[in-house]
Amino acid sequence: MDNRIRMLATSITKLYRRGAERNIQKIIDKTHDADVASILENIDTAGRISVFQLISDLERQASILSHMGKSFQKEMAHILEISTLQKLLSQMESDDAADLLGYLPEEMSQKILKGLKKDELQDVEELMGYPEDSAGGLMSSEFLTMEETLKVSEAIAKIQDSGEDLITFYIYVTNEAEQLVGVLSLKQLLLSKPSDGLKNVMSTDVISVDTSTNQNDVAKIVERYDFLSLPVVEQGKKLAGVITVDDVIDVIREEAADDFHAMGMAGATLDEPLWEHLRARFPWLLLAYIGGGFCYALLWNALKPFELEYMLHNSVSVMPLVFLTISTLSSQTVTMVVSFLRMQSNSRQQSWRDIKKEFFVGFSLSAIFALVFLVVAYSIQTFFQVPYGLSVLLALQMGGAVIVSMGIPLLIARLNFNPIVSAPSISMITSNILAVAILVAYYAFG
Repeated sequence: MDNRIRMLATSITKLYRRGAERNIQKIIDKTHDADVASILENIDTAGRISVFQLISDLERQASILSHMGKSFQKEMAHILEISTLQKLLSQMESDDAADLLGYLPEEMSQKILKGLKKDELQDVEELMGYPEDSAGGLMSSEFLTMEETLKVSEAIAKIQDSGEDLITFYIYVTNEAEQLVGVLSLKQLLLSKPSDGLKNVMSTDVISVDTSTNQNDVAKIVERYDFLSLPVVEQGKKLAGVITVDDVIDVIREEAADDFHAMGMAGATLDEPLWEHLRARFPWLLLAYIGGGFCYALLWNALKPFELEYMLHNSVSVMPLVFLTISTLSSQTVTMVVSFLRMQSNSRQQSWRDIKKEFFVGFSLSAIFALVFLVVAYSIQTFFQVPYGLSVLLALQMGGAVIVSMGIPLLIARLNFNPIVSAPSISMITSNILAVAILVAYYAFG
């Protein structure tokens, strides 16, 4: 969130508390819809709804709602009346409307769909029928086509009559069977002679994708050919929709976030519930834990001939397990904290929710693995006499790693440095140093 958005959000909050609605409207009138959406995300729920309702233009309300994040769209949808949502969705592009309905419970979605006009209902329901990560799920059903029999002058006249909302980057040319046979840009159309037929000026080498094409493949095609939009066809080459570059940017951003989470062994995305975060991270921690367990057994046997004091023997043996577990947990925690720091559209309120969720996830995993350690220690007493107190030690070390790995990227961001570059390494090193310090303290005073 940049300083301008933060300043505007603060100003609107103060004006809202004073009841200065006219001043709020003046600010909104001069602000881009995407920025208004970010401002609303940084106001408390009551203020967000009140300020949103001050916007008298229904089309602009719909645009602002479509620019808001998934969690805020869901919140708004549950507060606004069904009739209001129906009006807003009727003003949205079909792909944005389908996305919003996909975020809502099935029963609520069906209630909203019942109030839409027949043509709107058909477009939205068709888009909702495609998998979310497919070309069909990305495409918009609002596009401009021309029959191949038209002349350039007729095509220009049709564009002028169609309205601003239908104008796209390219003109897609179809035959009598509504099959895609050609494409030309608006520039090509305007520079052609009015008497020329579209058949003569269009390019017949049309690159398109099927409705079932994966969104990653769609992004690669758009990136390779520098398209501003990409046609989507059904069986028989019938034109079904168009994917615009803004939808592809969203895909690239999502894939980059997924790759970032995968590298950090974090798995789940920010907006997923707490249980999904635990489920996604547990296997990686378990793998590190098992690896550490094997190292423990190897060291325990290797140190036997030295006849070390019992506590020292166990403390040295447990070190690899501690390092592997702490490093994995630190990596997961830093990844999630850096993720919501990178999300510039996140509100302060949303950021605190993410931080609290991350704190709870980290300490839950610490408690779970401390309990696992205790159960394993009890089970292998016949082979290795593992002190039960080391389970408490592990819980403290993992809890410390969570605090350090959350605090360091937040501090780096506060100092206006890039946390992506330095936070992972600094957090992991500091977490392991803290883990050793806790182990030394436990051995010295235990």
